[in-house]
Amino acid sequence: MAFAYCYEASFPPSSDELAACASIVGLTVDDIDGCTSNKELVASLIQDEAYKTAQALIPGTPTIILSGNSISTSKFKSLLKQVCAEFTSLNPDAETPDGCRRAASLRGSISTA
Repeated sequence: MAFAYCYEASFPPSSDELAACASIVGLTVDDIDGCTSNKELVASLIQDEAYKTAQALIPGTPTIILSGNSISTSKFKSLLKQVCAEFTSLNPDAETPDGCRRAASLRGSISTA
């Protein structure tokens, strides 16, 4: 995921940015080029991912899956709350992430009257 985030953050990346992103996951630009230039491999990966998407019953985009459960679009407004609750349940001894603390303080300051 670190490579994808880095790549998307600098899209379209320069050759230096691509090399930096690749190095995050222990790859070189040549490694990536070797993979993406193999048309049979790319076609196979696309087919495999399409199959996995169909098996997961993903209806379209956006589809968000949290701990194996699809989040309905009607619950997107509370997505951060759900992610924070999941993080806390999986990491009870961890410090609360900044985003969760900020979101909780905002919810407390917003009047619903």
